Amino acid sequence: MASLAGMFYIMGMYFYLIFRTTETGDKKVLFLLLCFVSFGMAFGSKENAAILPLSIFLYEILLLQKITGKNIRKNLNVFFIVTGAILILGFTYIYIQDGNIFSFLNGYEKRPFTLTERLLTGPRIIIFYILLLLYPVPNRLSISHSFQISTSLLDPISTSLSIFLIAGAIGYAIYSARKRPLLSFCILFFFLNHAIESTIFPLELIFEHRNYIPSMLFFVPIVIGFFYLFNYYSAKKPMQYILLSFVLFFVIGLGHSTFMRNFTWKNEKSLWIDAVEKSPDLFRPHHNLGRYYDDNGYKEEAIFEYQKALEKPVTSRKDETFVTYYNLGKIYGELKDYNKALHLYNRAVAINPDFAPIYNNIAGILDREGKHELAYTYLVKAIKLNPNCTEVNYNLGIHYLKDGQPDMAIFH
Repeated sequence: MASLAGMFYIMGMYFYLIFRTTETGDKKVLFLLLCFVSFGMAFGSKENAAILPLSIFLYEILLLQKITGKNIRKNLNVFFIVTGAILILGFTYIYIQDGNIFSFLNGYEKRPFTLTERLLTGPRIIIFYILLLLYPVPNRLSISHSFQISTSLLDPISTSLSIFLIAGAIGYAIYSARKRPLLSFCILFFFLNHAIESTIFPLELIFEHRNYIPSMLFFVPIVIGFFYLFNYYSAKKPMQYILLSFVLFFVIGLGHSTFMRNFTWKNEKSLWIDAVEKSPDLFRPHHNLGRYYDDNGYKEEAIFEYQKALEKPVTSRKDETFVTYYNLGKIYGELKDYNKALHLYNRAVAINPDFAPIYNNIAGILDREGKHELAYTYLVKAIKLNPNCTEVNYNLGIHYLKDGQPDMAIFH
């Protein structure tokens, strides 16, 4: 989704540039229409593309027009219109999804962090993203990162430092907008496009793919700096050779890192083994590695990883461990250790009482033990939670058939 959104995002900015620079009336209409279509496709791919109109506004102000007091005042109305349109689009989308424009705040009830903690942790994560871009060696890249949650401005101290660095970078971009508009645009573009996924919304804290769109122009200032140095040393060929050698070494290093990273992503097993090695203190890598072993018949290895997962703190949802208990229950059920399976299923129900397959599996164990009426009550609970579940309907059908109710059996 992030890659697709990034592609349409770039297309939208490109079509807007063509719209602004072409003189033919028909072509202007065509490219403006293509810009709107690209925006719709980008937003449909991933919601963080809602920022595209603001990025285009910055592009217009900083790069297509001169930075003057008159231009800024003239475009203030445009800024408020664009910002208002984005807010209306966002709130409309949320309302259609949940029926309440502030319902997204309810998501924090299920997260192991609060809104305040997320806002405090966000700047540290953005600095981490920047460092990943500057130093993307394989041992720093992972599908799952262990990241301490900030509980105050001083815990950890890097929270305040990160806020200071980001505020300083944004302040510098605004201050230098007239003299260095391209540099300012690249800086503001990066932070602006992290605004949705690194601020108030109750999303998971960190994912590397959130850097895709923001990093689109990240290296432009670095390239400009390189050419400045290259021209500065035009009379000193050895220094130019040193600069070229450094760039060549850097590009080769990035290519090698990409090549090595392919070995990590070659299959599900290698991906989650890598994540376990880099973040052994997280729940998710152990759980997902256990699920891989479970799906491929390595039951002992699956049990080991699931149990390891249950020893670790959750980072995504408060209730995510119920799936681990459920999967462990299934394994012990297959191993015919029904008492342990029931114990694990009950642990899962205590965490999430709204997951129909748990009740279905409990019913299956109770039915084997001859407790048919009790099994039936669990099947009824399951069908109420998920009326379209094939397994639950099948098991209810079998129950009604044994109970001499063929019409009910046929219905299910």
